Amino acid sequence: MGEEGLRDEIRYGMRRARVHGFQSEYDICRYLDLMLTLGSDFDCDPGLPDVRDALHDPAIEDPTEHLDRVCTVAAETLRNV
Repeated sequence: MGEEGLRDEIRYGMRRARVHGFQSEYDICRYLDLMLTLGSDFDCDPGLPDVRDALHDPAIEDPTEHLDRVCTVAAETLRNV
């Protein structure tokens, strides 16, 4: 990927994180971790339906709690692979 490729990926991830309502540096870093682990477009990946559904769950309003749930579901998904 190289340094420039990684920078591009981080910029892309930061934009995607903000689209999903994550604004704090902490939440954006966690989103980037998920993205680098699950793939750049994990937020719309049909192969990750539980993660995608958790990310789009409107029932959780607090962004950090929302991302906590997404991380939990992602960890469960990875354990089951």
